[in-house]
Amino acid sequence: MEIGAWVEATAGAVVIGGDAGSGKTTVLDRVARGARERGSLVLRCSGLRCETAEPGAGLHELLHEVLDRADGLPAFLRTALRAQFGLDPAGASRAHLGLATLRLLESLAADRPVTVVVDDAQWLDELTAGVLEFVAHRLRTTPVLLVAASRLPLRWPGEAIRLRPLAVRAAEDFLTSHASTLSAPARRRVIEMAQGNPLALREFATVLSERGDDGGPLPVTRRLRASLLAEAATLPPATWRFLVLLACAEEQPLRELMSAAARAGLRPEDLDPAERAGLVVITGDRVRFRQPLVRAAVQGAATWSERSVAHGAVATGALDPGWAAWHRSALTVGADEAAAAELEAAATRTSGDGAERRAIRFLRRAAALSAAPEERARRLAGTAELARQAGRNAEAWRLIGEVTSLSPPRAVLAQAELTRSILVLTDGLAGRSAAETIGATLRAATDPSSPYEREAAARMLIAAGSMAWTHEVSPDVRAELLRSVDAALAAMDATLVSDVLALSRSWTDPLGGAAGARERLPRVLTALRERVLADVPELRRPTRHFLIAAARTAETLHDPVTAAKAWDLLDDAMSTTATATTDEVRRLAERSLSLVLGGRLEDAAAHTDRAREHAECLGLPVLGALATTTHALARAWTSAPAQAPSVCAGGHSALVLAVGSWATGLLALRERQYANAWSALRGARAHRVVAWNAVGDLVEAAAGTGDGELIAAARATLAEAETGAGLLDSDHLRALTARGRALLDEEGAEPHFQRSAAAARRAGIPLELARTLLAYGAWLRRRGLVLKAREQLGEALFVFERAGARPWAELAAVELRAAGVAAGGRGVDAAEVLTPQELRIARMAARGMTNKEIAVVMQRSSRTIGSYLYQIYPKLAISSRAQLRSVVGDPEP
Repeated sequence: MEIGAWVEATAGAVVIGGDAGSGKTTVLDRVARGARERGSLVLRCSGLRCETAEPGAGLHELLHEVLDRADGLPAFLRTALRAQFGLDPAGASRAHLGLATLRLLESLAADRPVTVVVDDAQWLDELTAGVLEFVAHRLRTTPVLLVAASRLPLRWPGEAIRLRPLAVRAAEDFLTSHASTLSAPARRRVIEMAQGNPLALREFATVLSERGDDGGPLPVTRRLRASLLAEAATLPPATWRFLVLLACAEEQPLRELMSAAARAGLRPEDLDPAERAGLVVITGDRVRFRQPLVRAAVQGAATWSERSVAHGAVATGALDPGWAAWHRSALTVGADEAAAAELEAAATRTSGDGAERRAIRFLRRAAALSAAPEERARRLAGTAELARQAGRNAEAWRLIGEVTSLSPPRAVLAQAELTRSILVLTDGLAGRSAAETIGATLRAATDPSSPYEREAAARMLIAAGSMAWTHEVSPDVRAELLRSVDAALAAMDATLVSDVLALSRSWTDPLGGAAGARERLPRVLTALRERVLADVPELRRPTRHFLIAAARTAETLHDPVTAAKAWDLLDDAMSTTATATTDEVRRLAERSLSLVLGGRLEDAAAHTDRAREHAECLGLPVLGALATTTHALARAWTSAPAQAPSVCAGGHSALVLAVGSWATGLLALRERQYANAWSALRGARAHRVVAWNAVGDLVEAAAGTGDGELIAAARATLAEAETGAGLLDSDHLRALTARGRALLDEEGAEPHFQRSAAAARRAGIPLELARTLLAYGAWLRRRGLVLKAREQLGEALFVFERAGARPWAELAAVELRAAGVAAGGRGVDAAEVLTPQELRIARMAARGMTNKEIAVVMQRSSRTIGSYLYQIYPKLAISSRAQLRSVVGDPEP
């Protein structure tokens, strides 16, 4: 029975089970409140965690207010009740007491319904428990509802309902209503720590609301600890020490745990009382607490000496070197560089489920044990990066603050600044402008004195360039950044870091740095591919960052093919390591634009959906906004979004604003709303790379309006992009600008269309190719060149359908119908549009022959036959082999 079904009930017995803090009392309160609102009489009692509870204490609490109604009962029942309450010298019979209680409740129910609410039934005194069990067995049609809550199973009859931990969505709703001011990262930490326990959610949220979220551990409050450890109060001392051992041991298997227990002077049977109390559960080779929160509660309640004994016993026999180092470090007081180094090495080696969490703990503890401030700063910087990767950004920001307060060496500061720069890309500028943030980074990167420090400074400059690329800063800031990069390059030897730094120069000065970037990019990708294949643990993080830098460089050069190769390498790099949560969101969000350009619209939508979900959970607003706008861009190709993406200049990066503007403009352009498209696409100027990606759309919007001023402005923008296409040597830009020229030069358009299509094929941008073919085909049709128009429009339809760009495919189909071709290829004369060789291949394929079989007949390779079919489909205005028979007719055998 669901809670909603029985909470309105008026008769019967219900037992609510659940762990400490699971909400049993809250449910009982809801039942009692609902019963009173319906006019019922509510009687309540609670079990007490006390070995010396008086027999019948619970019954007294339950019935003392209605005992006067016992006067109407038969004499022997009245005597039983009054004797139990000390009002009659006669002895009380338990059998009579149960019957007397039942009849009293029935008598009360004759006037109005009765609801009996029993909390903590597992702690009821034996007499009260027996009486209520007797009553529960005999409730039939009498309007008496007995609702009892218990941590342990009861043998009572009736419905049994178990309160499970809240699901993540329910926990989020709970925090929204009880702690609406908490940030998204804070809510995530509370949900993760509370494990679906309502009381823990409330207590942790209260702590964070009062003290703020500094990223530190969440304390188990006194109220929560009392609830979780209620059964532990009466356990034998040896059992309590065993619980402390189990809490400190954490992940040790049963064999290691029992060996540690023996070293601590404990026996297996010492754990029995805790198991009977339901505090622990033994399954397979593991002993675990019934609730994960109980572990933290035990650790918080244990004394330092109790924890020391436990850690010492576990450390001696731990087989995992990392955990052995961790437990030994728990006994250390003061600085211990040897222990710190051991923990740092353990953090590097961690792998498997929960690896990031363990690495953060190990490295954070190593920092605390570090003897030298510079070593402490270095380990804190490493911990900050691990916390960032794990999505614990509040903790990462706090750790970066600790690092900078220690005035660390330049190399350590560079590591912290690199982490800060990525946090800026995921969280935003944190109240500072992009210029201020970049300026601070440049100041930290000046005057490096050693080769090691020069490499560290280069990493900081790469981070500054990343911020400049995302936020499109002023010319003065770009000039300062370029001077710093050039000075650093002049002082550095040729290394992978210097090559990546040189690539980053193109982000700030794409036209001036294009030649150097194009020369270095293949060499950098080759080196990074070797790194990915080698999979050296200490190189994983910089390799991922460098791959993003390479992809960004290719995108800046408007080289979609090379950008896709870099992103593919990053996929491999991420799959061969433990996934870094924030880095995964960054990969999903930032790669999606490349997927759209490559015509992989379904993949782009899937990436952005996952990125948005994870960004919301982790509290990464910048990445979430980028994923939202890129998702809208993909939807502008595939289907109409529910609404245009909402972006505001004050809250997002230039990249987000530009992509959002492009998505809105492309959707308006698709609907032939040219003025709206022009207005939106002008917003893409916020980011130069995106603006040039959309230059073809901007020109089409201007041409569609017929407004002379807009067309003049479009010509000026087009001329800039044409210059850029030459300097960048970009077929991508050549395809877009040539199509723009064709749209502005109605009479001399054909050679521009042809150059655009050829460049688009070389650049690997199928959607833009189809756009050019669609415009070219429409231009041909208007001039009566119907057969030639069908060829262009058929291929455009094929490419759009293959990419899933259904609205654009429909535009091509409309043009095809205007050219005399029915939808689905009907009305096409295959003999007219195909060469004799193509027609022969089409007929064999329609007969069901495979490419390999056709290749044998035609004395060609199967790859060549596949290429022929790829050209045949668009000519016939179809998109699959299955449609061939309807177009070429019944083929001859």
